[in-house]
Amino acid sequence: MYNFLKGIFDDFNFHARVIPALIIALPVYIFLILKNIISLEFGDTILINSSIFILLIIVFYKVIRNLGKKYEKKMYDELGAKPTTIILRYSDDTIDEITKTRYHKRLNEKVKELNLPTKRDDEVKEDDIKYESAINWLRKYANSNRNKEPRVYQELKDYNFWRNLYGGKYIILFSCLVCIIIENITLMRYEINQIIANPFPTSVPLIAMIVIFIVTCTIVNKKVVQNKAFDYANTLLEVCDSLEEDKI
Repeated sequence: MYNFLKGIFDDFNFHARVIPALIIALPVYIFLILKNIISLEFGDTILINSSIFILLIIVFYKVIRNLGKKYEKKMYDELGAKPTTIILRYSDDTIDEITKTRYHKRLNEKVKELNLPTKRDDEVKEDDIKYESAINWLRKYANSNRNKEPRVYQELKDYNFWRNLYGGKYIILFSCLVCIIIENITLMRYEINQIIANPFPTSVPLIAMIVIFIVTCTIVNKKVVQNKAFDYANTLLEVCDSLEEDKI
């Protein structure tokens, strides 16, 4: 299925939207497959479950980018600006001041009438608009020179993957909770001592959903998305060092 989906979508959408959609749909698929294994019902049920899985991927593919963009806007509000703007500010210490000044000068050389400040004392709040303009130009340059700047493209895919996955995080948690409730209702048919004496394979679907719920809460979080956003921003700004070699 992985190769089938990869053949349909372009590289960026596959990594940024299809894989997160697949991960979001996975808990339901795992739950249904485990239930079939326990009940020894194969054949048509496996086909039906796989069809449901593909349908869920298609649905989540359609909505996941909107969920990711919605969180992205919230993240920018929480940070106070886009990571690229923050890094370009002299008040931020993500990169050293000498490197930052070099980036400012390089961008001023390449973008007409930009006039980024080249000293800490010259920076004012209104310069954020200039920083965003500079980044828009730099992003377009990096996208147009993807072969020359492959790390920017990789970091962009990585960031969009985590952003969209985090956007769909609560769908995963909700799916797990629904499956847990269904399985608890199912297990009510058994005596407690029967479940304790023979936890496998009866309790496997319940355990699997609990594990997925915990792993999702632990791994898919705001900090990861923010770190990936700053990794992309830093990699994009490093392109400034290669601008000197180009005749633009």
